[in-house]
Amino acid sequence: IETLIADQAGLGSSALEEVAAHGRHGIATVLSPICTLAASNARPTAGGFRGKMPDLSGKQEYAAGARPWQRADQLAREARKDWGLANEPVTNRKLADLLGTNAEVFTDRDKGPTAMAILLRRETEGSMDLYFNSSWSTSRRFATGRLLGDYLYHANRDRLIPATKAKTSRQQFQRAFAQEFLCPFDALQEKIQTDRPDEEDIAEAADHFGVSPLLVRTTLVNKGELDREVLAWAG
Repeated sequence: IETLIADQAGLGSSALEEVAAHGRHGIATVLSPICTLAASNARPTAGGFRGKMPDLSGKQEYAAGARPWQRADQLAREARKDWGLANEPVTNRKLADLLGTNAEVFTDRDKGPTAMAILLRRETEGSMDLYFNSSWSTSRRFATGRLLGDYLYHANRDRLIPATKAKTSRQQFQRAFAQEFLCPFDALQEKIQTDRPDEEDIAEAADHFGVSPLLVRTTLVNKGELDREVLAWAG
């Protein structure tokens, strides 16, 4: 509790609520490396990069009562349209260009020191540090999509944006945004071109969009194209 109170002003109360939901009784251990990174002005050297988050040209309006995943879907479609991505895959190069960095950050195998992917706002306007807790390219791309969606949607200016494993509405939003942004459902249907995709179809689609086969399955299940038992079997 003392740790949370001490860090609230520096990192942001809503961000700490998400970290607390992830860390539970081990919150101090989870927060320690985050606070160390936040206190340093050094550029990320391993498992992270410094860049800038892109903005959208217009303000988004959402239907009253829309669920988090519905808002995330809408925002992801608007972002793709605004940034001229159409239905094409978001390659590492395109994603890096959006963030003002180089594509190698998505293939570097070094991990950051945190228990989750995070974004830290820097004092320079628009400057951000992103850290990955995974060495896998698809996981890094998905984490970036989550943090990007959170940045675009939430009006708060917390210094920290975490991408946790907590089952909160905010994390649901992040995952839904990344899913639609990286693997838009309409484009996925065009790629698969069957209502009975097999493992080869799913693997080819995953490679095409630069995502994991599990993300493709999850998208098809969420859209009612596959039975939910497929996810239990895949796990």
